[in-house]
Amino acid sequence: MLRAQDLLKGAIDMHVHVNPDTKERIFDSYEAAQQAKDCGMSAVVIKAHDTITADIALTANKVIEGVTLYGGITLNQSIGGFNPETVEKALGRGAKIVWFPTSSSASHWKVRNKHYADKLSIFKDGIDNPGEILTEVIEICKSIAKADAILATGHMYYTEVMALLDVANKVGVKKFLVNHPQNRSVGMGPKEQKEAAERGAYMEQCFNFATPHLPLIKPDDFVEAIRAVGPEKCVMATDMGQIDNFYPAEGLRVFIRMMQERGISDEDIRMMISKNPRKLLNIE
Repeated sequence: MLRAQDLLKGAIDMHVHVNPDTKERIFDSYEAAQQAKDCGMSAVVIKAHDTITADIALTANKVIEGVTLYGGITLNQSIGGFNPETVEKALGRGAKIVWFPTSSSASHWKVRNKHYADKLSIFKDGIDNPGEILTEVIEICKSIAKADAILATGHMYYTEVMALLDVANKVGVKKFLVNHPQNRSVGMGPKEQKEAAERGAYMEQCFNFATPHLPLIKPDDFVEAIRAVGPEKCVMATDMGQIDNFYPAEGLRVFIRMMQERGISDEDIRMMISKNPRKLLNIE
């Protein structure tokens, strides 16, 4: 068994929050890159709920050596929601990933028992009426397919995730990432994760949900999901950057060690923190 620190060499964290964002974060993109570099990681995907991080990554990479930042766009209401033109322009500026709504998703608000009728769902008649999908969503999927970018499902509920995977597959999207499937707003157990993986999606197992910051699941729940889905269709990420949480690079190291202690092999861990992210990001 390798040291967790050794497995970090060449790793990629697909989900790190940085400033600027709606909530205060523990560091900015430059600091995130520096910490990843210090641990021997090769790349970090930076995410913000209300900022296009593709632009931030493009600028930061001009002054950073030894590690690469990647960014994208999150389709929350603050940046236009399901706006095909905004997505097209972000992809043209190098966005590698398009996150569907997070803090603006109807599911995000519904599970918190808050008013959600004016929030975003891919369904024309809203989250409570699965059926016809918005034309704008289909157009966005076509743009993602054309750019060979990653479609990430954000905070959408399971029924939306599955419907989106189906329509996106039909228009040629090749790369899918289901974000933190154990999140309350997503609501996917091992069975549902396996179904999504069978449609071509990678399951993003996010350590944040098993930390003191957000103790919603147990580490064994990750193991159960990885066993059900298979490591070849999973990504281990942190979803960190919160003020009162681990620094993401340290969080990933702890996550690795937790999985080792529960019987996940070094080979499978390396697949989930390096090989699979590299496939998604088209890194040779």
